[in-house]
Amino acid sequence: MQFCHALRYTGAAMSDYDVILCETVARHFSNAVITEDVVALGFGDLQMKCCVNQITPMGSSVAASLFFWLSGGKLGDTAVFMSCTGYAEGPEPAIVYGGCIWTCSMGPVLRAGFADDIDSASDMETYEVIVDTQRFRAYQNGFDRAMMFSDDDSMATIKAARERFSSGTTLTPQVLNAGLLPVLHGARPSVVSVFVSEGMQKRIVEVKVDGYDWQGMERVFAGVPNKTENAMVMMRELTVIVPLDPPPCPSRHVVEQTLRGIDAAEQWPGWLHHNGKLDEPLSEADVQTLEKEIGALPADYREFVRTVAASGAGPGYGLLAPTAAVQARVRSGTFDWVHGAQKATPARGMLVLAMAGCGIAWLLVLHGPHAGEVWVDACGADGDVRRVAPSFSAWYRDWLAASVRNEQRWIHWDGAACATPSVFSQMLDKQAASGPPNDSLDLQVGAIAISAINADLFDAPTIVDPCASCAYLARHLGVRHDAFAKSSTVSTPATNTAAGSGGWVQRMKKSATKWFN
Repeated sequence: MQFCHALRYTGAAMSDYDVILCETVARHFSNAVITEDVVALGFGDLQMKCCVNQITPMGSSVAASLFFWLSGGKLGDTAVFMSCTGYAEGPEPAIVYGGCIWTCSMGPVLRAGFADDIDSASDMETYEVIVDTQRFRAYQNGFDRAMMFSDDDSMATIKAARERFSSGTTLTPQVLNAGLLPVLHGARPSVVSVFVSEGMQKRIVEVKVDGYDWQGMERVFAGVPNKTENAMVMMRELTVIVPLDPPPCPSRHVVEQTLRGIDAAEQWPGWLHHNGKLDEPLSEADVQTLEKEIGALPADYREFVRTVAASGAGPGYGLLAPTAAVQARVRSGTFDWVHGAQKATPARGMLVLAMAGCGIAWLLVLHGPHAGEVWVDACGADGDVRRVAPSFSAWYRDWLAASVRNEQRWIHWDGAACATPSVFSQMLDKQAASGPPNDSLDLQVGAIAISAINADLFDAPTIVDPCASCAYLARHLGVRHDAFAKSSTVSTPATNTAAGSGGWVQRMKKSATKWFN
């Protein structure tokens, strides 16, 4: 392989191995720029963080484990993880070989999927596919390798494995058509990687959706017999699928399938409140009755509450039903907030979609020029209101995609502006002043209460739950989730008008008053 592109390098020093990998990747793109361990690819505003994770001796050769994180452009801040292994007689050649075979194969796919730049000289495959009723254009390439334990022909061994697995096509179309994937983002390209390894009576099937391992995909190839002997065949494909239509309302089946596949082991109290379960949808008669009272619902939201669920699993502490009692307080009137500004008028002309904790709420605009958009009322944190999604569907899909990637802090506000971080800081300062340094806090059940008053949504002070940012900060400090007093109304978001950080009053029950004495 020939490299003729000049490199521009700026930034701090890093490991020699990482430098070799970055330079190997960058040589494949004419406008690439290296800054520390990140390569700006020079198209689609994409950048790729590169890391040599491990060098492992393997007899007379070594294996270089290479990690990549793709972000920017249409992906936004989402970091899509990808990997490859290079094999050669030494570390440097293994890194160059692995980086080169990966970038040569996958570079054209990234160009086509994220910059609409199709290289006619590439052997990349292009086809149309339907996933959960939405049409996508797929750009795909890959490479196969074999580790031989005999004198058999490696190319013949790879070809035989491909013929058994492909069934007349490549691996990825079978994965896309199997009906086993989670809800895709739908409004931007998604990255799907497929890796199948088999031999010596062992098979590995790995499918990543936007960099996250999606379990259970071995079922796609369950009917393929394992006939590879005296070798290990490794087949790898990377595909970028680009939506051709606006994302439709996902089916209840696929939403439930997605929720079941989300790793709930490390979920926060918001997830534990709904446990990933959907409630029943509304009947058509119920929806028509509601619309007679408040006007037509945004079309995508109407279809969701009608065919998927009226409440249940969702951002924050879960979706609130459009018929919940709290909705009567905010659904009438005119929505007139200004994006990025302090809230100057009460919450009006909207529905409360979900409570985020710390008095923060996501809301769906019903009428006016912003109808159908999702806004967040973050007066309990940084004090602003802002538009966070163009539609309910985009908002909900984005949350599902973030949950699939195990992004624990899916928030639209500055979590540091909540009162809880300040309270924890005071507690740690008190603890440090009275004894040996300690970066953890041991609090009793219900020791922390977050109290608020909001004339918009309820008539008296109430206890509310922590937001995701505060809940994860608490866990980092060794504070159990049950140290927060349970909300007196999980269905009511709030914006406190009392004094304190973000308008919130944090009060400690008797078991924790020692921190303030």
